[in-house]
Amino acid sequence: MISSSVFSARNLYFVKSDLSEIIYNTTDIDSITFDNSQIDDNYIISLYDGESIESFNVSELNKIYLGPYYDEDDINNNEFTTTYTFTYKSSSVSVYPTPTEGIVVEQNGTNIVVRSELAGINYVLKSSMYRTGSFKLYSTNKSQLTLSGINLGSSNGSAINIQTGKRTFVVIADGTQNYITDSGVYPVEIEGSEDQKAAIFSEGELLFSGKGSLNVSSLAKHGIASDDYVSIYDGNIVIANAAKDGLKSKQKFVMKGGSLNITALDDGLDCTKGYIKIYDGNINITSADKGLVSSYDSADAIANNEVFDPSINTNITIDAGTISITTGVNASIDERKAHGIQTSSDVIINGGTVNINANALDKSDGINCDGSFVVNGGSITIEANDDCYPIPIFNSGTLSCDGTIYVP
Repeated sequence: MISSSVFSARNLYFVKSDLSEIIYNTTDIDSITFDNSQIDDNYIISLYDGESIESFNVSELNKIYLGPYYDEDDINNNEFTTTYTFTYKSSSVSVYPTPTEGIVVEQNGTNIVVRSELAGINYVLKSSMYRTGSFKLYSTNKSQLTLSGINLGSSNGSAINIQTGKRTFVVIADGTQNYITDSGVYPVEIEGSEDQKAAIFSEGELLFSGKGSLNVSSLAKHGIASDDYVSIYDGNIVIANAAKDGLKSKQKFVMKGGSLNITALDDGLDCTKGYIKIYDGNINITSADKGLVSSYDSADAIANNEVFDPSINTNITIDAGTISITTGVNASIDERKAHGIQTSSDVIINGGTVNINANALDKSDGINCDGSFVVNGGSITIEANDDCYPIPIFNSGTLSCDGTIYVP
């Protein structure tokens, strides 16, 4: 076995026989194992990231090599050299500079629609005070969206609506306060219409960074939502009084820094079809229903008219940071299982501080998982009306329970 400690922060490239590449960040690899002391056509190389295993037959590979580490979701590894600034006024929006060929800006009062075929564009939103309006983006390329002191409230659905499957790098400008609010009533959804699932919504990846503050209020739907995934690198994000989930991410949720404070009338942070990985940062969740959720299963697939994929990773992993979760706040009688953390797979805590209070409603567990509960470090304190957690695989750290321990 080779430990990942022999690598610095780099990428490990597996080049297959057809010359296609599969790339792994070595910081995500826990170990590499070999199933046989003799290399032959049946020799298997397996990578373990602490959550799942990927295996390769040597006969399928052209080569394996280490290359420079490159995080394509990090704003620092991307360039957006052309800036358009949208300044929201009382009844109009000024755009500077005048759009060139390849980008079209449509205005209806303070409602903006941008259609862009250009790469490397940074869209900057700002206002001097609260304005009613919205910003919608169609783009064939990844984009930067800079919030630079914008206070925007929609009157007809999402305030920020990104209708592209490409990455959107949301930069919360240093030292700025930004406020985004959806409307209390959304347009009636009809078959084939565009999604509007949150005050800030994107069809593609939402990648947050910056040293400013973003305050999101949701009057009718989720606070922030992506039909792909959400990553937070930095910034102070507050989602207040979300009418539904505070943050909804489909494929995965990754946090590497910053702070996230959520108050929600449904789940706090819900990943519907993927995993949650917290490398670092501070998360504070107060929710009526569950706190941190990643629980894709066959019932979910059936409900969405999909074929269930058992290979989807729904682990919840915490490496560092501080996570505080309180559930059952302002809950209805239907929310009798307001678990602090819930997943259809494993919960793995490698470090950090985790505090959970799931004591408000009966049948609420601190940690509820269909797989294993693994503790490799950190400090975990749980109060629960029902079970604190299932019997853990305990290797290190501290674990405190004010409740019962689930014994299957």
